[in-house]
Amino acid sequence: MAEARHVLIVEDSMTQAFSLEYLLSENGYEVAIATNGLQALEMAHLHKPDLVVSDITMPIMGGFEFCSRAKSDAALRDVPILLLTDLSNPDDIIHGLEARADGYITKPYEEGFLLNKIRSLLARRNEPAAEEESGEAIEFTFNGEKHVITASRKHILDMFISTYEHSLAQKRILEQKQHELNDINAKLASSIDNLKMSEERFRSLVETVPDIVYRLDSDGRFSFLNSAIERLGYHRGELIGTHFSEIISATEVQAVSWQSAVANRGERTPPTPPKLFDERRSGQRMTAGLEVRLKTKSGVTVEHGEVKPLSHSPLVVEISSSGLYGEGSEMRRNYVGTVGVIRDITDRKKAQDALQHEREFLEKLINAVPLPIFFVDTHGALQRANSALFRFFGLDAGSTLGLR
Repeated sequence: MAEARHVLIVEDSMTQAFSLEYLLSENGYEVAIATNGLQALEMAHLHKPDLVVSDITMPIMGGFEFCSRAKSDAALRDVPILLLTDLSNPDDIIHGLEARADGYITKPYEEGFLLNKIRSLLARRNEPAAEEESGEAIEFTFNGEKHVITASRKHILDMFISTYEHSLAQKRILEQKQHELNDINAKLASSIDNLKMSEERFRSLVETVPDIVYRLDSDGRFSFLNSAIERLGYHRGELIGTHFSEIISATEVQAVSWQSAVANRGERTPPTPPKLFDERRSGQRMTAGLEVRLKTKSGVTVEHGEVKPLSHSPLVVEISSSGLYGEGSEMRRNYVGTVGVIRDITDRKKAQDALQHEREFLEKLINAVPLPIFFVDTHGALQRANSALFRFFGLDAGSTLGLR
């Protein structure tokens, strides 16, 4: 079995160093880590590596200086050195040539390309050594900075081939990312279309509901109303952006507003949770069955095919509302508004009032009769009796009703 190749990682970021160590160890390499160039030189002399992967920017001694010193050291000059950089500055390539580095890889790197590059450099090291010309010093100016390169023509060619290979790899990665981005955009466009269709179906459904459906923003202003609001004489366009308190009877606003009923109470907890028009609670704690009086405008409305005039008299309604939140749990999500349903219960209240009047009238009527009158249920239990019966038998009404 072949002996594992020894790779020295020179990296001051432990997170990146451990990540690279794991990758190389999983692929059969023996790995050591140095946190700067000076430490790497000391470790390389104690245990000569087969290859070095070095970051460029590090404390004490950076990657360029480490590479230059290693290539000037007779004991280490044959060790391939692969530099890791973000290539944010084109001068990095020139500095790498000056330091006689064997190749470049940008961070973040593609793992497969990095492993292939390491294998290539190790294989090149095992090739029979050819006589390499010393190379004349080449002086030139780049970006206003003077550079001197003493690397051989073969080394310069290898470096530029390495840079070209890296460019091709980055191009493939970019094309793959672009393809993935195109797929994501296509899915997003499809999701947006589906969302629009769902919203249109929702709006169509809401428009068929006879109740008023509304949505408030986080400030309590209307952001949506269905056409049922026109039954109050309003046009929904004139209410969008208006605070909900504008359509509630002034005497009831304080009791049904979150700001006055909850926020301004501080730590005081009301004996019973208030029912709110701009509810922030949701689920089982949402508001249900809140009765308030809404202001109406003069005009006409159509109900069940009958045109009726509208006056400025308040309209009794019942409201159910729930808070709307962003992602996450209710306690940690951002409150974005309230959604609610308003149902006209004016006719129901009138019927309840009429029933109450009838009961009161019946009570007065039977009490006016001088003869005992009583009513029992199917089980024979006394349900109602006039005052004549209680006087005649000397009974107490409170203790007698319900007896057989």
